[in-house]
Amino acid sequence: MEYTTSIIVVAAIIAVVAIIVTAVLYSKRQRERRAVLFTEAREFAANVQQARALPTVATNIILKPGEAPFYSTPSALYETRAVRHYQAGHTGFRVAKGVYVGGTTGRSTSTQEWAKIDTGWLTITNKRLVFDGAKEGRTVLLSKVVTVHNSLTGIEIAVEGRQKAMVFDAG
Repeated sequence: MEYTTSIIVVAAIIAVVAIIVTAVLYSKRQRERRAVLFTEAREFAANVQQARALPTVATNIILKPGEAPFYSTPSALYETRAVRHYQAGHTGFRVAKGVYVGGTTGRSTSTQEWAKIDTGWLTITNKRLVFDGAKEGRTVLLSKVVTVHNSLTGIEIAVEGRQKAMVFDAG
């Protein structure tokens, strides 16, 4: 009995030590990754400051005179779409076989829900935001952008003269 208890205690101690070692190594990797990201960000900022311009990237869109692309990535386009929901209710009772008294009432409601419209490439230049998808394309002059809300994986923009916002997910 004591032998079994000793084995269980030793196994528990080994498990705890393994968990602690794993947590320490994970934390160390996280710190190293964070340090690399900060170093890359500092180098990028120093290069921008030295060149006094953002670095350009390769793109497939046709650029206008004086236009330079600064960001290009695979992306998905989301917009709101009207979705109808029907709610019905039935009240009544059976009078005889196949004969019912009562009725059905219902109503249809419409809500706006985000829907994935297309996938393609999002390119941001010094003049425009361009989404080039397989089925849909969007071009927005930066001067027409009213608001921008960013998240970890994408951006939501509202554009002057357009009722619906657009979300570009680059995650």
